[in-house]
Amino acid sequence: MPTKKADPNNTFSLNLQFYQEFLADNIMIPSALLRDYSQVGLSEGELIIFLRILGCFIRYQSLDKSRIAAEFDCSPKQADDIISPFVRKGLINIKTDEEGTECGYGFDGLFNELWESWSFAKSSGAFRKNSIAGVLKGGKSKESEEKRKRQGQLYRLFEKECNCRQYERC
Repeated sequence: MPTKKADPNNTFSLNLQFYQEFLADNIMIPSALLRDYSQVGLSEGELIIFLRILGCFIRYQSLDKSRIAAEFDCSPKQADDIISPFVRKGLINIKTDEEGTECGYGFDGLFNELWESWSFAKSSGAFRKNSIAGVLKGGKSKESEEKRKRQGQLYRLFEKECNCRQYERC
């Protein structure tokens, strides 16, 4: 029985299709998040999970339990377990409708944390020192980290005094 030869045109077509789909299936990740993930309270493992959640949000322009469950191929209860550490850390906020019913999630907490880090770095002239090159050379000092934390606490205190809402409306 004769063997069938591989069609080089078909192989090229499949490779091209794979490359196109592989390169199209990506998300943009803010460099500040990659650089400062530990400053916002994430471990490396949590960062990977968080990036998948963020990718889901970017892909659909909204985020709810059903989308998280689909992303992680799990039940809605397990989706709750996946997202709850990020809600507790204040990186993901719960959105509610007019009746106060939970209707999704937002990333205001994450952006506030990254904004604090960015604004501190800009105001203290530490932006270059806290870049990846500065980190590799040991550029961060304990003193600057403490100062950033104090400024972050002041910022949060100011937010509370302004009666900022914990829950965002849908």
